[in-house]
Amino acid sequence: MIRSVALHLLLILALFTTTLLHNASAFPGAAGHCQTGDLSGKFSGHGESGGGPISNGSLRVKFGTTTLQTWTTTKLVSDQTYTVTLDFTTSSTNFFFRGFLFRLSGTNGENAEGSFSLSGDSNVQFKSCDAGISGVTHNSRADKRSISFDFEYTQSIDADLLLEVTVVRERAADNWFYSAFNLQIGDGGTTVTPAPVPVVTSTVAPSNAPFVAPTETTPSPVVAPAVAPSCNDPPFRFRVVKPDGSKIWRDCLWVKTKSTQWRCSWEGVSTMCPVACGTCSACVDSTARFKFDKDPDDGTRDLVTRDCSWTANRATAFRCTTIEGMQDACRETCGSCT
Repeated sequence: MIRSVALHLLLILALFTTTLLHNASAFPGAAGHCQTGDLSGKFSGHGESGGGPISNGSLRVKFGTTTLQTWTTTKLVSDQTYTVTLDFTTSSTNFFFRGFLFRLSGTNGENAEGSFSLSGDSNVQFKSCDAGISGVTHNSRADKRSISFDFEYTQSIDADLLLEVTVVRERAADNWFYSAFNLQIGDGGTTVTPAPVPVVTSTVAPSNAPFVAPTETTPSPVVAPAVAPSCNDPPFRFRVVKPDGSKIWRDCLWVKTKSTQWRCSWEGVSTMCPVACGTCSACVDSTARFKFDKDPDDGTRDLVTRDCSWTANRATAFRCTTIEGMQDACRETCGSCT
C-alpha cells in the first residue's frame, strides 16, 4: 500500500515537473532571444523545422496599407511614421498566434536602433537586442488575432534594412513561421562606385609641320548659385531635439512665440532660425532635418524630409533657387549669406 502511494506521488511530481519545464521553455512573457535567423538551433523548445514563411500560416505584415513581400524590396521614407500590423489573411476565428519577434537591423551596418515605438497595443513590448538593433515581442501567450506598433527611421535619409519576423502559433513542435523582408529608406544605403573611365590612346603619324607650343589657358571659375544675399527664417518645419533628448517637429514661428532664447539653445534651432535667434552673422547651413513639399505645383501636399547635405549633393543651384526657403535654411551651401 505504501509503495503504491509512493509511486503515485512520484508520478504526480514527474507530471508537475514536466509541465513546469514545458511552460518555461515556451517563453510565455517574451521571445527567448533576439538573434538573427529563424528558430533552428536556438533551443527554443518550438522545434527545429518550423512551418516555413509566415504566409504559410495565413499571416502577413503590413506597413500602413502595404503588405510586405519576401521577394521584393519595400521602399519607405525616413522620418515618417508607419503603423506596423501583424494579422491574418483569413477572417476565420479559428486562426490565432501566441508569440512573435520583430527584429530590425541594417543590411550594410546601418544603425536601426530606436526605429520601433509602442502605439498602445497591450500585447506588444520592446525586446532588448544588441546595439544597433530594434526589436519588439509579445508579453503573454494569450491568443492573438493581430498586433500593431509604430515604425519610424530617423538615423539617415538613405538606408537598407532587414526586418525579420518570427511567429509562434501555439505550443506545438514546429508550429512556428519565419520571414525576412528587405526595406529601403530613400535611395538605400549602398554606395555604388562608378566604373573607371578607360584611357584611350591613339597613334599619330609623325609630321613635318613646325612644333607649336601649347597655349596656357586659365580654367573657368566655378559659378556659385545665383542667390541674392539674405537672412530670413525659412518656412520649413524642422526636427527639434529637446534637452531631454526627445524629438519634436516645429517651425521658426514657434521659436519666436515664447522662451525664444532658451529654445534657440536647443540643438539645431539657431542654425535654422537665424533671425529669431539673432545669428545672421554666422554663415552656416542648418544642422537640422526639415520637411518641404517636393512639388508644390502638383496640387497635392507631398512632404519629404531632407537636410542641407542633400542640397549640396547635386543640382545645388536648382535646389537652392526653386525650392522655397531652401536658400534660407542652407545659407552657406546656397551662397545667400549677407
